[in-house]
Amino acid sequence: MASAQGESAGGRRRGKRGLALGAFVGAAVAAVIAFLVVHWRSSGVTEGGPLACADCSAGASIPVAVGKRATFGAANLENHGNEAAVLERVEYVDLTPGVRILGPVVSRSGESRGSGIGLVLGYPPPQLKGAFHELSGYRVLPLRSFDDEVDVLVGLSPSREGMFSYRKLRIYYHVGSKHYVTTYDMGVRVCAPPSTWRSRCLPPGP
Repeated sequence: MASAQGESAGGRRRGKRGLALGAFVGAAVAAVIAFLVVHWRSSGVTEGGPLACADCSAGASIPVAVGKRATFGAANLENHGNEAAVLERVEYVDLTPGVRILGPVVSRSGESRGSGIGLVLGYPPPQLKGAFHELSGYRVLPLRSFDDEVDVLVGLSPSREGMFSYRKLRIYYHVGSKHYVTTYDMGVRVCAPPSTWRSRCLPPGP
């Protein structure tokens, strides 16, 4: 009788160890799969591509009243490929809290004589009325002339007093089934209120 009870207890212990081992293996397999999915997604995006601009490096700044708006020409896109590049989204590198981001929108040079905006008060700029589009899904055509250049316009509005900025803009897009991200080393800073920061509102550092 004691022997049967011992065997039964041993069987329960082995069963518990088996369940624990199975749970451990299952968790390990899930972790490996998650890692592979993340790695696949990150490795599926190529840096650069036909919209890359190695010489695009600049900074700008402007004093703006709290709650008012400014427009920054954050990037000038030229498609040096043979197929349309479809824009997906942007990422603001080192964006400081305290500023509301508007847009961004895009404007093709051939659609407006007011393209080539640097940094101005107001958003969107009145000269581009009816000549700008949502960024997501916009097709940047292969560059054939100046008319094919596309400006990315970011609106900024300080929500409180202080200095607010981002250092770089990363643009995600795809050409066919291939996905890219390219970085424009073009930062901007807004300072509020103008009476306090007018002479001390400097562009963000590299």
